[in-house]
Amino acid sequence: MYHESDLIELSFRILTGSCWLAPKTNQLVDQYGAAPLLLLAMTSILVPKLQVHTTSSASAKTFVFHNEDHTLGNAVRYMLMRNPDVNFAGYTIPHPSEPKMHVRVQTVPSKTANQAIRTALTDLKAVSQHVDKVFAKELKSFKKKQGKQP
Repeated sequence: MYHESDLIELSFRILTGSCWLAPKTNQLVDQYGAAPLLLLAMTSILVPKLQVHTTSSASAKTFVFHNEDHTLGNAVRYMLMRNPDVNFAGYTIPHPSEPKMHVRVQTVPSKTANQAIRTALTDLKAVSQHVDKVFAKELKSFKKKQGKQP
């Protein structure tokens, strides 16, 4: 059982190929923020990206991510385990035909599971941005060496 106050809003985007769905809009744009490619006309069935299943303790929770798989699961688990305040972090995909992932977090009593998952997601975002920046820099350097400067 989860309460509305336990919901955490994810405010970052995860790239899928060369396009992403712009946050809080129905416009599909390319990953470099160019003009909208397509305005999607869709009837929306609101499925939350993240649900929190609470227990009697604030330091132990299960977070259910919808439409995610092992790619995000393993990365989030790794970032959680780097936190010294986290006693346990693990994820499961309950069934291959169900597009959801469960992340279980248990922390020391002085920290909450919400704080731990928020820190892990923030750190994962920072790492992803760094990798993107370094890759773009190296790609530009490679193209310059090849004589294909954009």
